[in-house]
Amino acid sequence: MCGVISRVAMTCVVAFFIFCAVGCEGDRGPAGPAGEALPFIVAAIETAGAGGSSDSTGDATVYIFGVDHIPRVEINNIGIPYAGNTYRPSEHNELPFFFLEDLPITAGEHALLSVTYSDFGAAESDITLPAAFSLIAPDSTPAFGDTVTFEWSASGGANAYFIELSVNIFYWNHQGDYEDFLFTHDTITAETQITFAPGEFFPDPGSIEEIDMGGCNLYLWSIVGPILPMDPGNVQGNGTGFFTGWTYGGVYSFHWEGVSDTGQQSSRGRNQNEPGSFERGRGAPGGRWSLAFLCPYQ
Repeated sequence: MCGVISRVAMTCVVAFFIFCAVGCEGDRGPAGPAGEALPFIVAAIETAGAGGSSDSTGDATVYIFGVDHIPRVEINNIGIPYAGNTYRPSEHNELPFFFLEDLPITAGEHALLSVTYSDFGAAESDITLPAAFSLIAPDSTPAFGDTVTFEWSASGGANAYFIELSVNIFYWNHQGDYEDFLFTHDTITAETQITFAPGEFFPDPGSIEEIDMGGCNLYLWSIVGPILPMDPGNVQGNGTGFFTGWTYGGVYSFHWEGVSDTGQQSSRGRNQNEPGSFERGRGAPGGRWSLAFLCPYQ
């Protein structure tokens, strides 16, 4: 499976998780060797699961902070290869990470993470990945200027959903200037729908003479594990940290072209296509998103 959670994004979340671990009190495991802090682990598995996907693999990423050697990392007794170090300029050191694409695991299955050190035992964490689910509404392109509600089926076992939305609309204003409207929204919710008012999802209709073109993409994941504010860590043994599971729910794509303020198709430029088109599926996100704000203790 092609990874949706990128290594760059995971680097961002690691930085915040480490900051939170240092700055906030959390669960601590059994004491390690005298005078040594327990390693801090950030791990995630991302699977498919949208629309009955036949993909039966996932991507696993693990970062470990506070070790002076390369430990053995396994998920369900399958080794997760050491993939190099991520340099952390603020600490002037490097953070080892481990990555495996196409781990044989899918939505709804159990995952046991094990990190074994050469000198003081092991740390473990186990989760059950969220069940497969799908986006279900809207089922057509929303009319320009309407309230827009996205809805999805429940993902069994999930304790939250992550939404990444981007709306980009190009238009001419009444002074003849070409404008670029951009609205982005990344959030976590426990609900199975989210609604956007016209004033945030679309530019002010009073400022528009004609729409050249525009589009919207919404990507959705369900999540299990410590991801909400003040969630405790779920790594036990000789280690502390966070192990989360992500099931991809798919993408909504809308497209508008060539609509004037009177609702007629525009006559300008490159906008001679249909006023709207719609697609729903499980295509992978075109861009990468930062998980930095997902620290449970921020």
